[in-house]
Amino acid sequence: MYYMIFKHFLLGYEMSGEGGRGRWVARRRNKPKSVVHDFFEKLTEEGIERGEAVACKFCQWDTVLNATRMKKHLINDCKHAPESLRKLLQGKDKENNLFLETGELTLSQNLRKDMRASRSRSPIPVPGPSSTSNESKLHLSKSEDMKKRTDEKWARAIYATACPFSMFENKYWREALRIVNPNFQPPTRKQLAGKLLEEEYQRRLKTVDTKIQEANNLSIMCDGWSNVRNEGK
Repeated sequence: MYYMIFKHFLLGYEMSGEGGRGRWVARRRNKPKSVVHDFFEKLTEEGIERGEAVACKFCQWDTVLNATRMKKHLINDCKHAPESLRKLLQGKDKENNLFLETGELTLSQNLRKDMRASRSRSPIPVPGPSSTSNESKLHLSKSEDMKKRTDEKWARAIYATACPFSMFENKYWREALRIVNPNFQPPTRKQLAGKLLEEEYQRRLKTVDTKIQEANNLSIMCDGWSNVRNEGK
């Protein structure tokens, strides 16, 4: 009996034809989404590629989308996550249920109350689906400024050393950068060859113009070339 129930759950039964005849049909089961995703929100900043960056709803700690790392943060590192949630994620809470088959989480009234209290104590308000708090805007503004300045420095280093624009696409470079800062998103090849290059050119052009205007004397140097027949320009 249990075997038939289990088989029905995995495969399903499709009715067709006359007389109620049917056949077993294989059903594809998707891997369930970890419940820790319910306690993080995606970071979306206009004009900036954040990839799979997410932030904790309790303390705004940001990281890349990784269920193991996110769960570890909630259990060990987040100072504003309720103790009842830690016990739940550690499997010590018998009152609440984790439905791993669907990825849904059923919370008791006590845990919901603890979560609301933890969020109210959080130094940075937790933004809801339509929240536009000043603190959240300030956080995004600082992130945008840091992202812009970091991209400028990386672009200048690449241009000055004649590195290929595809350098950050190399997996070893990405692994090295991930160790230094797991949240860092390097500029793309398109950005390095387009917007960042144009901005750096304009900065260099402005610097050269300023130097010329301030100079008392100017020297002009010319460079030429010739071929094997000593023909050149």
